[in-house]
Amino acid sequence: GYIRKDQTILDLCEEMGLRPPSECRRGNCLSCSGKLLPESTTSVHTVDETGDCNVFLCDDARREGFLLTCVSYVTGPGVVLHLEQAHEAYKVQYVKRFKKKDVEVLGVEASAQAMREWGERNPAKFIGIVEKQFAESGSSEKGAESVSEEAGEGPRGRIQGDASES
Repeated sequence: GYIRKDQTILDLCEEMGLRPPSECRRGNCLSCSGKLLPESTTSVHTVDETGDCNVFLCDDARREGFLLTCVSYVTGPGVVLHLEQAHEAYKVQYVKRFKKKDVEVLGVEASAQAMREWGERNPAKFIGIVEKQFAESGSSEKGAESVSEEAGEGPRGRIQGDASES
């Protein structure tokens, strides 16, 4: 079909009778993800409602050719797309990205900070959890190393579970 300069790829698809998935129409949810295929002879320009280019997709997703059809515009003839790529885009945007070691370390640090902040806001509950952990382990005279290993898994789940009470 013929596409106007002010017409998004998603709008064109719908005008042609196609019904690719879409939810937000603002470039925020990934549901309308498509993938620009290598045989394309022209590019696609992406702009969100604020005028920023590709603000939602990470660099890896854009490098792999993913785009959001609700905020993407064809710049010339010869665009070849694969629609309905939300699952694949999600894997690149989140799964692959958060499996990287530096991101994993940041997650652990953020979790530790949240636990510490919760413990500071709820000292009596935190002390109770730690004391219960010692009692369940059968000894309060363990070395600091083994206590920190147990506390890393034991209280964490309980603290996060109780965090909504603060």
